[in-house]
Amino acid sequence: MKIQIEGISAGGRLSEISFDSDFMLWLFWQYSTGQSISDLSPISLTSAELSGQRDMFGKSAQVSESIDLSSSPPILLGLLTGQHFQSISGKFEYHGEFIEMDISQHGRVHVKTTGQLVDLSMPERVLLASDAVNKTVKTYSQWTNRPPSSKYPPAEFFSNMLERLSDQDVEVRFSTDQIFKKYAEKRAEDFEEYTRTIRDV
Repeated sequence: MKIQIEGISAGGRLSEISFDSDFMLWLFWQYSTGQSISDLSPISLTSAELSGQRDMFGKSAQVSESIDLSSSPPILLGLLTGQHFQSISGKFEYHGEFIEMDISQHGRVHVKTTGQLVDLSMPERVLLASDAVNKTVKTYSQWTNRPPSSKYPPAEFFSNMLERLSDQDVEVRFSTDQIFKKYAEKRAEDFEEYTRTIRDV
């Protein structure tokens, strides 16, 4: 069972909201590096959906119930070709509380009825789900105000994707320059500066 709450504000009122796909990439970046850089930290990410321009891998990619999303070839290949997150799902920690939920780019947050939620009444579940959404919205708001260097991933993030694919004997037969250029621009860095650390290795 899932409880779906869409854009509930701190005051409990419905409001329109959508999550930038780069916010979900930022959560994925945290998870991939194992570093907690916000109040909302991914503990395990198991499902995701990507979309973008049609290429050799198609127009979209979807992975469900993965053991480790950060090593999933369809997700890594999709991101490296410029596809972006439509949704991401897993277990998150917020100030010591654990929440299982799906986050969608269109502002939908599905809180899964697992763990302590199973034994609660429906009103109690809705209250906890609303709280989880509020925490997600608060984290998103904080993310929008971050400086580019901590808002968008560094070149090492994408370089590590290539290494994880290589470790699984997945050959990348396309240029990845565009994804590096895209995030160099987002971080307000030139391409040479952005990729210096991975070129010096």
